[in-house]
Amino acid sequence: MKKLLAFLFLAALVRAANPVPYTEGVSFSFRLAGAGSGTMTVYGEGPASLNHSVSGSTTESATATAWLRPGRQYTVNLQASGPTDYWLSYTAPQGYVLTVNGVASNLTARSPGGGWYSHDYTLELRPVGDLGATEFGRFLGVELGKSVTWEVGLGKLGTGRSAGRLCFKEYDLAGSPAARDRAYYSPPPSYGEAWTIRDGASNQRLRQVLVPQGVVDLIDDVGGGYWIRFFPWSQAEGSPGNPFILYGSPWKTIRVETPAANQLKLTETEGSAVRVTLATAPSESREIGSGFVVCG
Repeated sequence: MKKLLAFLFLAALVRAANPVPYTEGVSFSFRLAGAGSGTMTVYGEGPASLNHSVSGSTTESATATAWLRPGRQYTVNLQASGPTDYWLSYTAPQGYVLTVNGVASNLTARSPGGGWYSHDYTLELRPVGDLGATEFGRFLGVELGKSVTWEVGLGKLGTGRSAGRLCFKEYDLAGSPAARDRAYYSPPPSYGEAWTIRDGASNQRLRQVLVPQGVVDLIDDVGGGYWIRFFPWSQAEGSPGNPFILYGSPWKTIRVETPAANQLKLTETEGSAVRVTLATAPSESREIGSGFVVCG
């Protein structure tokens, strides 16, 4: 218990000093069996590593913290020489689940049998908050507190459960809050009926989200910012793997832009109806009531 409380206290201190972009701390450690040594490295927002040795028994390493952006994919590597078995452990922060190679998990176990080896796994931190089904394309507004957050509902799966949400979460609006790589997809725990298509460096930037009710298309604006466009399946053609070809006009659009420093503007257009939400969050704002302003 004391070890856990110490970790939580340290994580809170480090997070308070963390700059944008928004990250969450994931605790990690590993166990080795046999004889030899190994290194577990999480390549998050700055690599975080642990080294550990064993001599004929099964022992666990110390605990460390890696900082991950929700909705982005990272690599964890275990490199060892000698140990016959290993177990990689992760503790996600409250309100999130960690996936390992696409499957929610807090433990990776493997028995390589000895010798030298290096194994990679893909990590992704996903919110698991209130993901009740919401209408396809419904903008849920901007929420302010210890972070600036906005979400867009993406309808339902065939089971009636939520198809997830399109999200944005940052500590403030410094930097480039209207860059497309700041948006991410928050899927339901099981989402075999939904796919994402990505582009950019290492395929990390969200390009399209495919859900039962249609295609969500994110495209950069030459004037700055980007557009979120919503199309029914009757106006889409293609297959998962490459961006779908979209025909005609979307039934709804949301333009995301930065009109001035520390501001974020979202303009929803559906037919002749237009709604504008403007958020202002100074870069020094980190806590509730410290200067956030929203007009919508």
